[in-house]
Amino acid sequence: MSTREGTDLDSEGASARTARITRDLTKAAAQFGFRAQTEYPIPGGRLDVVWLRNSPIPGTEGELPIVAFEIESSWRSRKHIKGDMVNLQDACALVGVIVLLGDGPEVESTNRRSTHTRAQGRLAPAAGGHRDRCGDPAR
Repeated sequence: MSTREGTDLDSEGASARTARITRDLTKAAAQFGFRAQTEYPIPGGRLDVVWLRNSPIPGTEGELPIVAFEIESSWRSRKHIKGDMVNLQDACALVGVIVLLGDGPEVESTNRRSTHTRAQGRLAPAAGGHRDRCGDPAR
């Protein structure tokens, strides 16, 4: 049994777990000087949480996505995780994070696979590069 501050992950439902982590990430954004936006729109979908900051670049307006989060509250297949990675790239944030919640051998297996993939250098930037896809900072 895994616990976090007295919360039993087995008794906490997946949607409640996702909502709790979303609230925690939203609160943490303010502590680091960001504004959090939930359900951040990207082409063809949305991200769970994105931390934004006003652009310090002269001539640009609006907020820039700095850190983007996809939250997975239970086991997901490799294909699903790859979809999360594409969504994070589409956000054009400086940092993309996939939060894998839950407990048990299936989740541990997902963690091992994602760690192995990063170690093997398989997470290369998408064709076209960041600059080509992310030219408009004032989305």
